[in-house]
Amino acid sequence: MLPPHLFHQIFNGKIPARLNFGRSLHTAFGPRLMQDRIFTGAFDTLRQAADTLSQNMTGTGMGRQCVACSINNPGGCCSREMAGETDALQMLMNLLAGVKIDIAEDKGEACCFLGREGCTFIFKPMFCLNYNCDKIITHLGPARSELELMAGRLLGNQYEVEKILLARIEQLTESEIG
Repeated sequence: MLPPHLFHQIFNGKIPARLNFGRSLHTAFGPRLMQDRIFTGAFDTLRQAADTLSQNMTGTGMGRQCVACSINNPGGCCSREMAGETDALQMLMNLLAGVKIDIAEDKGEACCFLGREGCTFIFKPMFCLNYNCDKIITHLGPARSELELMAGRLLGNQYEVEKILLARIEQLTESEIG
């Protein structure tokens, strides 16, 4: 079982602290993870699911619509509070995928991870993938069911990767984490 202090660093605390812990994990054992066949197999499957979902979201213009809505409707779906749904494991997974993570302090009420084309993450929090506002639902029309199927598949894969990560983190020593 994960020690309480590690659980806290992964899932609680302020966003910058979770990002710093994700970066520490990436530095401490990112290369080792990428040599782990069990992890890389699950991570490759996750990346494929994320790529498929991303292509769908781009094709429907969903990211741009979310950005426009966040500008005109501060505090909506992509709000500053939703950034708090991101834990250190998601940040670690994004770092392993080569995502440059920055916390944009100038976003006002919008999520600090929202870019010009939508979310800057490849792997997003569950809430962000499961919730679609009325504007998105109307915009998507019948394509919504396909989007939800892809999001569900991605979240299932993400859960499997997170289980592997938690098991590997439990095996690390305090000196390895930093």
